[in-house]
Amino acid sequence: MRRRMFSILLTLALTLTLTPAASAKGFGNFQRGNPYKSGQFTDVASGAWYAQSVQTAYEMGLFQGTGPNTFHPNGNISIAETIALACRLHSIYYTGSADLGVSNPWYQVYVDYAIDNGIISSGQYHSYNAAATRAQFASILANSLDREALSAINSVSKGFIPDVPATADYADAVYLLYNAGVLAGRDAQGSFAPQAHIQRCEAATIAGRMADPSLRTTFTLGGSSSGRVLLAQPLAEDPLDYTVTADSVLMQDLVEFCDGGLTYDSISQSGVYQVRKFKGSPEDKAIVDEYVAVFTGGGYNLKLVEEYEENYSSTFFSWGLDYTGTGNVTAKTDVVYTDTQATICIYGTIKRSKLEVTVWVPQRMELVDLGLRYGSASASTGIAGPSAMAGLYRNADGSFETSDGRLKTQLGRATVLRDGVSCSAAATFQTNESLSRDELWVDSFYRNEALFFCSPMDVLMTGDVYTQKDLTQEASWVNSKEFTSLSQFADYRWTLFFGLGHDGDFITPLLGERNEFQDLTVRVMYYKPGVEAVYYVYAGLDSAPRTVEALIAVDLDVELMETADGTYSLSAGGSAAITCPTEFGTNYDTFSWEILSGSSVVSLSGATSRTCTVQALRTGTARVRVTYHYGVDEPDVLTGIPRNADKTKTYEYLIQV
Repeated sequence: MRRRMFSILLTLALTLTLTPAASAKGFGNFQRGNPYKSGQFTDVASGAWYAQSVQTAYEMGLFQGTGPNTFHPNGNISIAETIALACRLHSIYYTGSADLGVSNPWYQVYVDYAIDNGIISSGQYHSYNAAATRAQFASILANSLDREALSAINSVSKGFIPDVPATADYADAVYLLYNAGVLAGRDAQGSFAPQAHIQRCEAATIAGRMADPSLRTTFTLGGSSSGRVLLAQPLAEDPLDYTVTADSVLMQDLVEFCDGGLTYDSISQSGVYQVRKFKGSPEDKAIVDEYVAVFTGGGYNLKLVEEYEENYSSTFFSWGLDYTGTGNVTAKTDVVYTDTQATICIYGTIKRSKLEVTVWVPQRMELVDLGLRYGSASASTGIAGPSAMAGLYRNADGSFETSDGRLKTQLGRATVLRDGVSCSAAATFQTNESLSRDELWVDSFYRNEALFFCSPMDVLMTGDVYTQKDLTQEASWVNSKEFTSLSQFADYRWTLFFGLGHDGDFITPLLGERNEFQDLTVRVMYYKPGVEAVYYVYAGLDSAPRTVEALIAVDLDVELMETADGTYSLSAGGSAAITCPTEFGTNYDTFSWEILSGSSVVSLSGATSRTCTVQALRTGTARVRVTYHYGVDEPDVLTGIPRNADKTKTYEYLIQV
């Protein structure tokens, strides 16, 4: 242990050459007190791009080697080492000394100093020994000096760094260091690679530029991307690519594993357990046998503790599986037909040529799709859609565009690729307080085809991803329900739901044989509460149109304008005739009515007359505006000014359904 501690301390020069205490803060406190000999480190070639940076950081006492003659330039630097480096920069700059004392563990004195001086927050990092990402490194070091010491010498606007979205929690730190000339990016476009691990040679270069402003660099970013703001960076990895580790509480759902070989019957809850039932033919028991064998074969934190099978006039069988991982799963249930208890119970019968299977799984275990399939190779479980992993830009004209250039739309609109053919439609967002949910509507993008997505009220965040598994309806009555209009979906009190008008019908993903969805993804690419949101939607279907892909931008400012003009309350299916006032004389007025918001909530008829009929389609809120003016272009007999000049009025109405 003593040797290991010495090695760790040596890594970042915790035994430093200290500079005398200074009377005032400033860069003059950084002195090159450690002599650096030619060939000091055998793994730092004199011609390497980072050679001078390593020498500077060493001479200033900010870094030492990993051994007497090695620096390990391509090695990673941990979060603890990053915090220690930031503390030394801060302490030298303000006091001229980096002597913070010793502690156990070695980094605790630095963590305490960093918290006391606002470099990090208490509890911000869960593992100090983890390798630091470039984003984490920048966030920590940006707080080591005051803003006066990091004054701008470049002009890099938010969004100009290709892979640092303006909304990222580390964006302020990265843009601060870019503008100060401490960071310059990895390529000609200025890419930062925020999720890559920071290397020691990179860390030494940055530390030297922090301590010596003469080493900082000037550059220009922008060019063809000028005016674009990156709101969401492309996904570096699929968020649904599950990896089973020691603390995982994941289990492959039998629904996907059987790949249609069993018929889903029902779902229920019993205490802390979720209970799923399936039906099939006697030969389908082979599916269940393999399902159990896969999980008890190793690698899934489960072991077989009980197995039972007896054949009488009917066949009775059951298995008991115990959870062996480190996650918080302690529930036990009776293993049917035995005197044993286990974490999971799978049991069933074969009677009169019918197979029935029941699966009991603790609710603390998450039933997911790990890609395991009966009798075939594993399937992909990633999020679906050609642009599902893309980033998102806001262009100079206010439009939104995926980083791969495939989809572009304006606020209040949706661009839909229907089997590859582009369509456009109105998009609206409504908060339904009575049902405690937020509702996204895309009106008819092709004939009567439309889509509807609702989520629990005020829970969405940038980066949220919902898949077919999240959005599948398990209520048994849905299997026999025929939806004749998309607005019917709004009649039900589900808070997480997806509906699609498709091939003349209106459908939702189902458990069972009537499911028409092959894939489904809803990704919240950008969500700024009370302002705006951009969604990506992809649906793969079993008949034409086989793919529906959309980029949808909506205004989240659902606070409707206060108006003295009038509020109308209607029931779904009802109507109201609205007559606007006349101010210019009934013989010459012309009228034009329009829906400002809520085009899926109401429709209009008589939109060119003084009285317009508003038809309520579904629950929600809409705003309707009438514009009218004096329509005769003739001069006034006294003034000669045309009588319709400056004689245009507008009124707005609030429609609550």
